[in-house]
Amino acid sequence: MSDDVDDPKPKKVTKWIKGGPSPNPHGRKGKPREKKNAASQALDQEITYVVNGQRKKSTVREGTALKLAKEAVEGNKAAIKMLLNWEKAARTEEKAGQDSAAAYPLNEDDLKTIDAICERIRATSPKSPS
Repeated sequence: MSDDVDDPKPKKVTKWIKGGPSPNPHGRKGKPREKKNAASQALDQEITYVVNGQRKKSTVREGTALKLAKEAVEGNKAAIKMLLNWEKAARTEEKAGQDSAAAYPLNEDDLKTIDAICERIRATSPKSPS
């Protein structure tokens, strides 16, 4: 180790030089794409099963719901609780979708105003050659 302060090591230039090679040749990582997780993919697979001697096709999700409902009817408390939770979640999602549309109801005058604005925009926008 050198204790010589008068002779420092030359500093490496780390600033990016315009026109030079990219300091990040591979670029920024992209956002992860929306992928279904493994459980969701498994639940969406089609299966064939037998009910009362008849073959039926559905997804694993639907088959699981039927099996769960059957166990709930037979008195399985865990199945009853899970089935009720599923239904509550489904109703909450359904209600959320309805609430967003109901939050801003449009009456006849609103629709006429929107149509008039659209017509005005169409009239003033440059026409593209066809």
